[in-house]
Amino acid sequence: MQTRRLLALSAFVCLPLALAIAQEPTAPQPSKEQTMLNPWIGHWDVTATNFEGPEPVAMHAVEETTAVCGGLWLRAKVTGTDFPFSGTGFTGWDSTRNEYVGVWVDSMSATPWTSHGKHDAKTGGFTFDGLMPSPEGARTTWTTMEFPNADTRVETTHIVDKDGKKTKFMELRATRQKDTKTAPASAKKADSVATDMPNPHDPMHQHLAPFAGSWKSTMKMSAPGMPEMPPSAMASEDVMVCDDLWLLTHATGEFSGMAFEGFGLTGYDPTQKKFVSFWVDNFAAYLMQSTGTCDKSGSAFTMSGASIDMMGKPGTTIDTTKWDSKDHYVRTMVSTGKDGKDAGTMILECTRSK
Repeated sequence: MQTRRLLALSAFVCLPLALAIAQEPTAPQPSKEQTMLNPWIGHWDVTATNFEGPEPVAMHAVEETTAVCGGLWLRAKVTGTDFPFSGTGFTGWDSTRNEYVGVWVDSMSATPWTSHGKHDAKTGGFTFDGLMPSPEGARTTWTTMEFPNADTRVETTHIVDKDGKKTKFMELRATRQKDTKTAPASAKKADSVATDMPNPHDPMHQHLAPFAGSWKSTMKMSAPGMPEMPPSAMASEDVMVCDDLWLLTHATGEFSGMAFEGFGLTGYDPTQKKFVSFWVDNFAAYLMQSTGTCDKSGSAFTMSGASIDMMGKPGTTIDTTKWDSKDHYVRTMVSTGKDGKDAGTMILECTRSK
């Protein structure tokens, strides 16, 4: 019943980029585009109004948004104060795509909400196109984020139909807290749209729970034409979040003499019938996405996703995890370039901390 830790400790964005950093150990600094998101940082009181029903329904929450991974990414955490809801997500400037990218997961759906967008120079805000989960299937969204002043943020999401018609779906109004509040551990049930959502849990989600805890890892890397590199030590904390639908990984350590920080989100998406994973870190402004499956026993896991090689060209990384006990597994990442040639291998020996 054990599955994986899918992306944890990926050096991590992708193996080829990690190898490039090993040759020239310089971590990237936040770009001008990334710093444009900084007004979002802070603690907020949030009112989210849903306009899809016969009458608008307002829900309230608190939000904490922080800069992580050397300032390359923002992480938002939201907790409902009058309805049972929790969510988290990452947003940043993806330098390989030359656009803003984001991923959001929460306790109402087992399918992630992904988006990409741009800065609006006229308003100082942002616009995002996305795919939002719903009981009827993925829905195309168009979201605007505006900052009327330093202490107010307004996000408005429209559903876009196949003909391009936009229908207002939700408006989120956030006010910066003057006195930082502690997010509630839980919220009471409320007569809101949240209570009408179908149960998002799938039997496959139980495979994520064994990975909650503390881990220590030893990483070895090799690549054609490069000398053998000494092993690196990493550590991670894995926590089940969003009503146990998602595994959140926070990895830290040192790589090639530089401090390392990375975050991963892993879940099971019943619409794809696959495990899905997202990874960000301080070594590259790149959002890595992977999908995969596990065998019937849950002792072997295979994920695959697009990666970027040392020259900034696209490639593929195949990530396999094999367990030999409940407290130890070996994870192997093999990257190939677009030409199919070997771009390097990374091996992680992961042991649960006692």
